[in-house]
Amino acid sequence: MDRKSLAKYIRGLIDEFTEYPQGLIRDDSDEIDLDMLINVSIQDVALDLIPHIPHWFYKTFLISVSPNKREYDIVDDLGVEDYQIMKDILHNQSGEKPQGLLYSEIDQLHEYDIIVGETGDPIVWSYEGKNVIAFDPTPSALAVNRYKGIYWRKLPDLNKDDASDHDPANGDYSIPDLPEPAHVIVALDAAQQCHMIGEEESAEINIRKIIELKKFTANLGSIKPSFSQRSRSKLGESVR
Repeated sequence: MDRKSLAKYIRGLIDEFTEYPQGLIRDDSDEIDLDMLINVSIQDVALDLIPHIPHWFYKTFLISVSPNKREYDIVDDLGVEDYQIMKDILHNQSGEKPQGLLYSEIDQLHEYDIIVGETGDPIVWSYEGKNVIAFDPTPSALAVNRYKGIYWRKLPDLNKDDASDHDPANGDYSIPDLPEPAHVIVALDAAQQCHMIGEEESAEINIRKIIELKKFTANLGSIKPSFSQRSRSKLGESVR
């Protein structure tokens, strides 16, 4: 569904077809903004679905390291604009096993016998700040595309109404970047938010959202590569 269809569906769910100010919400307001609630719901639903379709939210990028440069800003140095949280860093050179570097919290580097200023072939990566990662030991040589980073991406906010205007190449989004069956869950989540703002009961919408989420995770969300099934949580553990 595009944003226009989502807004129409949400208004139907909350029985709120009267336009603002007589009604509670409108599509573009500095106060109660339905467009804003839809964007919040997209992120909420993404968090619900990550355990079931993690591949949908993963992205990868290649990392080149420079001699005597320990820290790298993921956005400024490595050019990753939609970065949210790093998951893993793997070896990427021909002839190397695609295994991951070890991860350490910055205050636990001593456990790996890391010496400040020591250079060599990195064995550990850590966070040095919000968007900054560090390699230890500090790389001693230039290595182009030596590593592959795996990260959780940010989902884009919707900024257009009609599907015909959806053009990610130009930064125009009117359709949630989620599997289509999950669009109804976005609408139900936004309807919950509207009821919370209006201090109304939303038990029926909450129940339907849970049902739709369970249907998604039990069906489409169950289609995973066979090697990963052993590590996924059971439905009942993550959807209540």
